[in-house]
Amino acid sequence: MKRLSALALAAVAALLLAPPSGSAQGSMVRGMIVDEEGHPVKDVDVTLEFKGETRGRRTWTQKTDKKGGFVRVGLPSGQYEIKFTKESYIDYGIEIYLSLGGLSEICSNAPGPGEPCEEIVLKKAPVVVSIPGGGAEGTGVVETTADEAAQLGATYAAAVEAIKSQDWEAAETALKEVLNQVPDQPVVHLNLGHVYRQKKDLSAAEAEFRRSMELDPTSPEPLIALAALREAQGKEQEAIDLLMEAAPRFEEDAAFQTALGATAMNAGREKDAQAAFTKVVALDPAKVQVRYYLATLALNAGRKEEAVGHLEAFVAGSDPGAPDLEVAKALLEALKKQ
Repeated sequence: MKRLSALALAAVAALLLAPPSGSAQGSMVRGMIVDEEGHPVKDVDVTLEFKGETRGRRTWTQKTDKKGGFVRVGLPSGQYEIKFTKESYIDYGIEIYLSLGGLSEICSNAPGPGEPCEEIVLKKAPVVVSIPGGGAEGTGVVETTADEAAQLGATYAAAVEAIKSQDWEAAETALKEVLNQVPDQPVVHLNLGHVYRQKKDLSAAEAEFRRSMELDPTSPEPLIALAALREAQGKEQEAIDLLMEAAPRFEEDAAFQTALGATAMNAGREKDAQAAFTKVVALDPAKVQVRYYLATLALNAGRKEEAVGHLEAFVAGSDPGAPDLEVAKALLEALKKQ
């Protein structure tokens, strides 16, 4: 048998190690990522997932450069799902077939012959802005862009401060501006209703309370506000009827039951007031003010021991300077001497 010379062996090795032309270089893909204003978006996570059959690697990842571009070479040909992700942007995905040994451009359009490939556009993700809850502020959520969210938050904060300082004109202006940017926010309509009530525009106040009720029927706040408006107009019967009709929907809501009890008490419906306040004690023991009301109802009915118990709970749970606290202490002392 002939032996191959060292030179021949080297030549064979070179042939074995050299990649075949074309296909061995695999597929190449490239693309450009911009924002909605056409500016390059760098550091976008690009994930290429091979969807064909393979025993090897299936996923490749990289980031876009400072010009918003990316290039990947040496990929097996076949079907791919390519995803573009970056914090504060909406994810973008596309499926594409990469041909063997070819160059594929990632386009947001489907360009015809002679037409340009359009860049992938990443849109800014919506920003969820919470309108703080409690008191004059209420609760609510709006969605907008980051820049608009900052302005909206400042405008709403100005409205809240105006309400606190009783600057009703400024509050009205700011709340209307918020609604102009993001209409149909129930809490903003509710607060605008409170502002109109303070300005003695009762018909406008009622319209805002009703709009808030339509937008969020699960909230008791606009219903309570409308009932209070009816009471202020001397329409106690309408106020209590409004709350009694809605009562089955808010059996487990301490704020609603408190308002129902107070309205019923003012309308002379002591049985309904007793039932509502008793529910409040069970739902939220921290609402000790209802204990004072229950003590009053018990005294009216001649139930002295029950009244003493409620007064003791009210005095023990109230903060210094709380409404009716000194009256309750004096009444409790008098009852214990009897």
